[in-house]
Amino acid sequence: MSVIAKLNLAAVRPFGRGSLLELGCVCQNDLMAMYADSDEDKLFTNASPWGEAKLSLSLPVESNPASVGSQFYAMLVHKDEHGFTTEPTGAFLVCPARISSVEDFGGTSKRVHITSAWTVPDGLALRNFSWSMSIDNPGASDQLKPGTDGWLFSLYPAGEFDKRTAIDAAHGA
Repeated sequence: MSVIAKLNLAAVRPFGRGSLLELGCVCQNDLMAMYADSDEDKLFTNASPWGEAKLSLSLPVESNPASVGSQFYAMLVHKDEHGFTTEPTGAFLVCPARISSVEDFGGTSKRVHITSAWTVPDGLALRNFSWSMSIDNPGASDQLKPGTDGWLFSLYPAGEFDKRTAIDAAHGA
């Protein structure tokens, strides 16, 4: 019961006393997948062809170590999954999450809206986020039920992790 996506950091902006990170999928359409730098990017484009995330951090822009153009693996793991941890190894950011809604476009296509949980523990840099993503992978989208809690969102820098090590880290390995 976990989902992985690969995202590009498009912008880092001042937001209140903190910062706002804006991310999008590695490739935004099938045409761009033909020009992806790696087979992995093509794989992610086929499974999640569109997506955007906005993350509100308590860190001011000047203290934020993320830079525009950086790539991240975004993981969503449910508390009932083997190896679930609230403190995944090496995660750049973590936040409890919930599935707020799912739009079914027919066939295998769904758009999933994921947000921070109603209650977020004090001390987390990531306090509020919204992530919307189209998914053309029934194995991933079928497990995401609207209104469910008990998920953990975590973000891993692609420069320090690959797909496999991000999955392992998100599961406490």
